[in-house]
Amino acid sequence: MLKKALIIVVIIILVSFVFLTITTLLPKPKYHISYDDWTRTEYVVMDYGKYLGQYWDNGPYDYYQIKGLDEDNWIYEANRPIIPMNTFSSCVYKSKDVSIDPIYDWEVDRIIISTKTERAKTRVNYITDTKIYDKEIIDSITDILKSNPYDVSKIENLKFIVNTHILLVFNEYPALAWKGSIWKDDNGRYYVSHDDKFYDIGVEISKYLE
Repeated sequence: MLKKALIIVVIIILVSFVFLTITTLLPKPKYHISYDDWTRTEYVVMDYGKYLGQYWDNGPYDYYQIKGLDEDNWIYEANRPIIPMNTFSSCVYKSKDVSIDPIYDWEVDRIIISTKTERAKTRVNYITDTKIYDKEIIDSITDILKSNPYDVSKIENLKFIVNTHILLVFNEYPALAWKGSIWKDDNGRYYVSHDDKFYDIGVEISKYLE
């Protein structure tokens, strides 16, 4: 019985490998960005638009327009592995000519608390646990995230809450979201990290996390 199950697993892996290899090798429009002209960001895509093309560098990199945004300024890159066991990765790039910082320049429509992610074929889906529409809470949190980062070097036992993220979704461009990771100290205070910076968001957000 065990031997039969192992054979089935091997067959599934081989079929997946062949399928991904064939689909990857099919002719696709070529598309490439110069990383000298683009900045990698920690924003995430909630929805993407048309397929722009592919660039090959030890695997396929697929590029997509982000809905509602100019592809000359913002672009979504998805690295889809050929081998099923390899890690899928993706990121949003912003042109270095763009001075816009969404968290400062765009109005936040809602805050999403996510405690689970699913890796789909071409993006990471953040499973929504809670949506916050309360303007007072939104303004309070975004004001903190716009302030100077908090020095957490002296905090003992600051713990990363696995798979828990805070997403800020914007009115003007709902296909793009600002993403931060959630941390907690021994006193029950919560912190958000983004781009290697930390922000103290206090204890009030605990009702959405516990």
